[in-house]
Amino acid sequence: MNMKYSHPFFFASLLFFASLLFIASCSSSATTQNPPSSPGATTWNWVNSEGGFRGGVVTPKTAGYAQHYVFRTDSTFDFVRTPDTTKASWSGSYQINRAYYPMTQDTQSMIRFYLPHGPEPEGIVQRLQYRGSDTILIGEAAADGIIEVYARPK
Repeated sequence: MNMKYSHPFFFASLLFFASLLFIASCSSSATTQNPPSSPGATTWNWVNSEGGFRGGVVTPKTAGYAQHYVFRTDSTFDFVRTPDTTKASWSGSYQINRAYYPMTQDTQSMIRFYLPHGPEPEGIVQRLQYRGSDTILIGEAAADGIIEVYARPK
């Protein structure tokens, strides 16, 4: 009997290394799918806001206003709310980076909004997620943060 291939350690080692190769091939394909570096030069209309510390869903109809972002390829943007009774509309520049996100313990896209005369010179950081090519989610970088859903006009 050939002991070289019938030893239990050999089969356990073979199974262990085969499992490692399988796991490495799965994880490397997931990390190479980087999201776009920009939401694109387009308008994104607000669909709803979800979650937050109070929970629930807020829509343009229930809020009594509509809002949208216009992102441009020169890294500038406009945020427009209509009607703008609280003066919430603003313009500035933005930057998108990949960064470690402690809530999910992985790397995510983060968008940093810079306002010319804003209270935060480092910018306002929000989490940016893509759902296909026609929907983005912009959310507070907090466990109980609000997530706003935006869609490209059809």
